[in-house]
This record gives sequence, structure tokens and C-alpha cells, in this order.
Amino acid sequence: MNPDRWTEYLNVCNNLHEYIDKCSSCGGLIENNLTYQCGYPSCYNCGFDFGQFYVEVEPVVDISVRSLCCRAYPLHSKGCPNIGKKKDCPPFAPLVTDVLDFNKSIYAIYNIFNYKSHVEKMREKHPKWSDRQVKCVLYWQPKARKQLKEKIKYFSEYFPEYYIVKNPEAQGVNLTKTMKNIGIELEWPPENIVYQIVLAGMKLI
Repeated sequence: MNPDRWTEYLNVCNNLHEYIDKCSSCGGLIENNLTYQCGYPSCYNCGFDFGQFYVEVEPVVDISVRSLCCRAYPLHSKGCPNIGKKKDCPPFAPLVTDVLDFNKSIYAIYNIFNYKSHVEKMREKHPKWSDRQVKCVLYWQPKARKQLKEKIKYFSEYFPEYYIVKNPEAQGVNLTKTMKNIGIELEWPPENIVYQIVLAGMKLI
């Protein structure tokens, strides 16, 4: 099925849809007899919402973005510790142009995490913590990645023929420019919203 027919498939005209039974974010049960105007399942318990989570893009290929993996950050003076160790990290990760067919549609699957709200809750919960502590990725990144993983799974269930590029920047995609071209501004460093993004496309034969 072509993703462009996603809305049609989900019967957005207030028809019933078979929703997932359990929220992957909080574990809360989701009623399966409700009608959602948007046609996407959501959890009333924690607010985890599939919403519009993919969009067609034209990836901006820029090999220099691979160097971002080497950029130093707290406790990692030489950059990401996975460099040279994992197959989907530089220098082993192949360029996206050697993996996806750019003559066919490519989609960005993304998760939106309310970073500002998270930080505010952490400050309230831990008033004596430093700014660095309340913003530490260890306290929000696992949850955000779990939400993205669920959206990838949901996408792949309906479009199994699409190959997922899980680490676009490591494979030479400038995500900031790619998303900006469709009207989505990525914050660097993030202050309000954090996007986690993967690409989906047809593999080169």
C-alpha cells in the first residue's frame, strides 16, 4: 500500500477503526470502540498520540553531517562511543544514496517529544538539581525513542516493503535542512520540542 493512501485506509470519516489495545508508552489500556476524527490511535492515560507521524521528504544529502557523531559532549570528549563499533555508525554505515532509491518516494517518520514540559517537571520534582541534571538525556531519551520505535512498527505493519534508515545523519542526511524544506524547524540545541527522525524508502536493487 502506498503511504499516500494512509488517511483513506484509516477511514477518517468517523468510522470505527481497530485500535491497538495497549499503549506502548505507559502501558495503559486503550478502548477499541472509540471513534477518533483523525483516525489515529491515542492513549487518554498518558497522551501518547500517533497523530501525523510521517511525511514525504526529499533528503538533503550532506556527507559532512557524519562528523556530528564525532562532536564532543559531556563525559564523551571524543564524541559518540559507538563510532567505529556499530555497523550503522560511521565509518561503517553506508551513504543513504547507496541504500535508498531516490527515484521513488522517501518518507520521514518522526516522533515529537515535549522537551520543555519534561524539563519543567524535572525541576519541580528535583528542585536542587542543576540545569545539566534536569536536562540529562538519560531521563527523557529512552521514552522518546520508545515512542518512535512504536511509530516505526506501526508504519511497517502497513508498508512492509519500505526499508527503514534508523540513523540518517550517520548515513549522510542533513535532517535539519531536510525537515526545514517541508516547514519543520528543528531546534539546536532543543528548548521546547525534540524530534526523533528516521527515513523510510525503497531499497536499491
